[in-house]
Amino acid sequence: IPIFLELRRYDPSQSFKVFLINAITAYRITCDEELFDHLADSGKLVLLLDAFDEVEPDAVTRVVSEVELLAQRFPQLQIVVTSRPDSGIQLSPHFRVYHLAPLTAGDQKPFLEKIVDDKKKVKEILTAIQKSRAEIVSLLQTPLLLTLLVIIYNSTQEIPASLSEFYEALFQILLTRHDKTKPGFRRKRATQLSDPELRKLFEAFCYATRQRDQLVLTESAAGGLLGRACEITGLNCKTEDFLNDITKVACLMQQEGFDYHFIHKSVLEFHAASFIGHASDDNARKFYAGVSGGKWQKWRQELEFLSQIARPRYLRHFYVPSSLNAMREFAIDANVDSEISDDQLYQILNHVKVMAV
Repeated sequence: IPIFLELRRYDPSQSFKVFLINAITAYRITCDEELFDHLADSGKLVLLLDAFDEVEPDAVTRVVSEVELLAQRFPQLQIVVTSRPDSGIQLSPHFRVYHLAPLTAGDQKPFLEKIVDDKKKVKEILTAIQKSRAEIVSLLQTPLLLTLLVIIYNSTQEIPASLSEFYEALFQILLTRHDKTKPGFRRKRATQLSDPELRKLFEAFCYATRQRDQLVLTESAAGGLLGRACEITGLNCKTEDFLNDITKVACLMQQEGFDYHFIHKSVLEFHAASFIGHASDDNARKFYAGVSGGKWQKWRQELEFLSQIARPRYLRHFYVPSSLNAMREFAIDANVDSEISDDQLYQILNHVKVMAV
């Protein structure tokens, strides 16, 4: 019996086992703790735990412990966990780690044929991908990115040159794509904000969300984060209006029950990075100073985006200072013209842990 669970839905206020039992009940299998133990011990249950990296940070250690306890108690229970790298679960001795094979060029045609009805359009998109820059082609390794690429291409008839350009175009395209289906029609916005204002507010909202390390938001939590975003930007709107425009017009977030989540974590990360990219030099400097040392790990993806969309400040305030600090730590004088051994270079880059220049 395969049971698929999205870990972003896990509520840390309940035990992980209760979360599993509730998931089984959702499959119309009346389940209690006794039946769960029986199924787990029988070897007829497969738990497919999706996106471990989206577990609330404060709950990660407890969830790892509970999953390991299940693995120890029920050796016949099959557990498959998906995650981004470095989420914590991959260090467990109870699991073997496999790297998922990315989509290849050969996978693109059959995948596109599944989501695009027009065969001529499929051929057109494939031709455009083949002619595009290698950077964006190398990024088309997941079904999500390939699907979003189709949306962007249908609107612009172009393939973005980089991942940052990809997400840069995505907000405006998703915001206005409904309007383009009817000449002279513009979908009514609940917030009454202009496109640039809504984007500015959304970027501040994403940054506030990343600061709090929240991926799934109740309306109340979203309201608190929106209040912070309004304070930062000087814009103002009601929580329900903002959520309406972001979920039903821009479709960058989704509502499921009483909770809201981003269509993909990278959407949250790009717009949080974009907020820093648009910030004043003084505020950007404070951000980079705040993520120096070991704190950069939380902001790894934002830093990669910033290395593309705001590269001069990224190099000036983060990469160069981090590199010099690493050199000082390994007693390498940057003012002396001397060769650095391969081992020293590896230590420096491993210490800095950011994208190479």
